Amino acid sequence: MTQTRRRHTPPLASPQPARRAPAVAAPPAQTVCVIEDDLDIRESLRYLLEDAGYCVIEAGDGLTGYRLLQQSAERLIVVLDHKLPRMDGCDMLELVTNDETLRSQHVFILMTASPKRAEEDCGEHLEELDAPLIPKPFDIDEVLDAVADAAVRLN
Repeated sequence: MTQTRRRHTPPLASPQPARRAPAVAAPPAQTVCVIEDDLDIRESLRYLLEDAGYCVIEAGDGLTGYRLLQQSAERLIVVLDHKLPRMDGCDMLELVTNDETLRSQHVFILMTASPKRAEEDCGEHLEELDAPLIPKPFDIDEVLDAVADAAVRLN
């Protein structure tokens, strides 16, 4: 009896779409503050931003995030969720709009699952702070481009 040997051929990997480079490369060690209550989204953003060369600090609620901004001597790019416990994103943007120190020190990007609602809730502050609005679920390239643009505005 003869045995036939079969070769195992691994399946071909499906091609991954090429990720576009951000509009402008991040300056070395630029720090992004991610203020997001959803742990999975916060971690995803952290990994994405660190992979792109940014340093990342995090807060899981609005009040903690606001304190980070107040205590930071460093200028930060802030990726802020719209709906947060303890202080929502619009309330934070209102406080920042009225605080010249925070307003001039940090730049903001607002993320939300409800873009229309966010526009209604905090459109005036978004406009005053020149903060882009990114819908959730977010597009990776859109986040990276917004952060790169924010880095340019910060410098």
